[in-house]
Amino acid sequence: MVKYRETIKNYIVNLSNEVIQISIIVLCFGLFISRTLFSSIRDSIDILSISLFCIGIFALLKENIKELIASIKEIGPHGGLKIPTSLEEDIDKAEDKLKTVINNYGDSEEFYKNLVKEYTSSTMIDLSKIEFRIEEELHSIANIINNTNRDIPIGGIKLIEFIETFKSIDDDVTQVVRKYWEFKDTLLTIDNDYYSRSVADSGIKIIRILNSVKGKVRVNNQGLNEKTFSGIPKGIISNNLQISPKEDIVELYTSISVLDSNLNAFPLKELKDENFRIFESYAKNKKRAKISEVTPISKLKIPLKIIIAIDVSPSMEGERLEKAKLATKRLISQLNSYKDKFELKVATLPFSGESLDRESFIVNSKDNSIWFSEVEEIENIINKLETSDCTPLWDAINLSIEELSETDGYNLILCLTDGGDTKSKINYKNLLETVNEHNIPIINIGYGKARNHDNLIEISKRSSAGDSGYGSFMNVTPNKLPNIFSDVANSIAHSYIITWKPTGAPKGTDVKVLITVEYETEFHGQLRAKFEKQYTSK
Repeated sequence: MVKYRETIKNYIVNLSNEVIQISIIVLCFGLFISRTLFSSIRDSIDILSISLFCIGIFALLKENIKELIASIKEIGPHGGLKIPTSLEEDIDKAEDKLKTVINNYGDSEEFYKNLVKEYTSSTMIDLSKIEFRIEEELHSIANIINNTNRDIPIGGIKLIEFIETFKSIDDDVTQVVRKYWEFKDTLLTIDNDYYSRSVADSGIKIIRILNSVKGKVRVNNQGLNEKTFSGIPKGIISNNLQISPKEDIVELYTSISVLDSNLNAFPLKELKDENFRIFESYAKNKKRAKISEVTPISKLKIPLKIIIAIDVSPSMEGERLEKAKLATKRLISQLNSYKDKFELKVATLPFSGESLDRESFIVNSKDNSIWFSEVEEIENIINKLETSDCTPLWDAINLSIEELSETDGYNLILCLTDGGDTKSKINYKNLLETVNEHNIPIINIGYGKARNHDNLIEISKRSSAGDSGYGSFMNVTPNKLPNIFSDVANSIAHSYIITWKPTGAPKGTDVKVLITVEYETEFHGQLRAKFEKQYTSK
């Protein structure tokens, strides 16, 4: 902005100097001719010449001559660019506001609360619903400026309304900015020249910071993690992919997340059928399936069954088990907050000892089943968990799969362990075959420097829970466990169910499904990813 001001100043001063110099020369030449021709009034002409010459010299040296000229003519380095006399004052105000915001970078949320308190006393806004993004977003509206021929407001309500056309500002945030912004609404045409962009920047940078824009990618927050989306989108991933074929329809459950620059995953919302393409392949046939519906599971209130398999071997004794209990209870509590959106049922399988069977599950005395839906009951069960001998890890996963294999709805297995397998009846190779045969996502969490990390990661991949860091989590410390469970809960809660009609594969045929997801970001182009799953036709 300093460069802009100096450039305009120099331009006007140079222009004024040139005009005055030419005027003085013409004046002197005219007076010389007049003095020669009209000798009778020579003295009067001399006095007038000296007076006009002094005025010209004074004007030439006067520092504020630019204001005089600018107030008379709308001039600028490029035709059509208007320079209002009050612009520098507006820019100074903008820079002062910008400094205020920057000074509050250390505690942006506290600054935001003060902002709301000061400027929105008449507006009720739930701050907990406003997501914060500041530093990583400053380039996005600059891209708008560089790629549009529309008029860009320097500041004020018109700038907010303009940015809103790109769906870049959250509604709650917009209310705050509308109250806060007291800028003069000045329009200028952005024609990709330095001066125009500089003028617009004075307003736009402040708007960007105050809005903490979350728009570019429509994502949900990360529950208890309080993460913010950082940088630009890096890709799309699928988590907890489960396919459920029926005679006349195929159902696929999954959550779709976008990765930020730090490869953190954020579940996408507002996806529709046009964001997906599905192809079925069998024998030599490859056919595109017609999608019937793409619906968030929160709108259907479907059954959601989760088996939590917890390692209670001796190595889990002490802080590890206590932290695991705390994180598990937090997971249940967070999922329970969505109880109006799906029917949550939880089974708990503490595994230790030399053998596991269905009686190893905690049994609900009310109906003699293994399923619990009341949070208090689940928490009481978790609180009573104690350590025992051995770690039949593969048996625990296998038993969980067996229990969910004939269950309708969205089914998940969450397995927490800190050690390798001991005393299991099923070996790893046979367990992988079982995982491949069923469509049940298995989220594995390796506590500390647990053995079998690679095996646990592979199980999660085969089950379509997701890759390492998204469907499986290794080298987890006790303090990180609550955040991981929060991520898992958030991903589950924002899953979709995608339905389509089978393409005609004969009964009993293995059908390979290719799912393509396309998502158009507002400033970073299209993101695309492909996922595969298989089912046997009914």
